[in-house]
Amino acid sequence: MDAALIDKILATVELAKKQYYQLVLLVGSSGSGKTRALQAIGQRSGASSINLSLELSQRMLELSEGQCTAQLPELLDDIISRQDGDLLLLDNIELLFQPSLKHDPLYRLQQLSRNKTLLAAWSGEIRGAQAQGSPRHLYYASAAHPEYRRYKVQDFLALSLPA
Repeated sequence: MDAALIDKILATVELAKKQYYQLVLLVGSSGSGKTRALQAIGQRSGASSINLSLELSQRMLELSEGQCTAQLPELLDDIISRQDGDLLLLDNIELLFQPSLKHDPLYRLQQLSRNKTLLAAWSGEIRGAQAQGSPRHLYYASAAHPEYRRYKVQDFLALSLPA
């Protein structure tokens, strides 16, 4: 993993620690190196890494669909609060996008990042110029996909990984 990229990610994490929502998204397509980057950050910083979809699915096994929807915030809070340190690395967040959960994935991540800095791998892309007056947008999935999401890049920090 490129040391300059890791330095840039860590600098962005430091900026996020001063924000209300301490959330940094590593944005890239499948195979772009998000997981490798998180692993490198973990080795360098000592931060814990969580496979969020795996942790959530294990806790949801015995729950009905309605219970999963109702208990999602508490389940996520429990997963995050059990981790030591002020930085937590989240990989494989795809389960949050499951339409049957009826929750906004970005909102959930933002709420979790109020008390702990989160660096999360986001499969998708950022589009739009950074020029003044031209908003950037964060995407997850394609418009025809049931898990499609589009967000204005605000109230969180995002870094695009090279393809």
